[in-house]
Amino acid sequence: MRRELLASKKKETGLSLDPRTKLALLITIALFVLSGGGGAASKQFAPILAAVPLILLLTEKSWKGSVIYFVLYGGSYILQLWALPHLSGLPNFLVVAICGLCRGL
Repeated sequence: MRRELLASKKKETGLSLDPRTKLALLITIALFVLSGGGGAASKQFAPILAAVPLILLLTEKSWKGSVIYFVLYGGSYILQLWALPHLSGLPNFLVVAICGLCRGL
């Protein structure tokens, strides 16, 4: 019997962080972005902080998840920039609510 058949091989998964570390990082970022604790300065750092989950997905080589995240975030950002100046009333509220949920603003 060969030894290498019984030996476990370490997967090459990129950045290897403990799942508890990733969870704590994502909860901290979500609380900071959603609460607006930084005041006006937090609006400038929100896109940077929102890129952290994308980076974590890319380091785990989760291509499908990273594309979905990028499309949702980018789509809500573009929708907010393009549609909000032209809408009023209930449609405006719905776009703000959807973009707020997707972007965390």
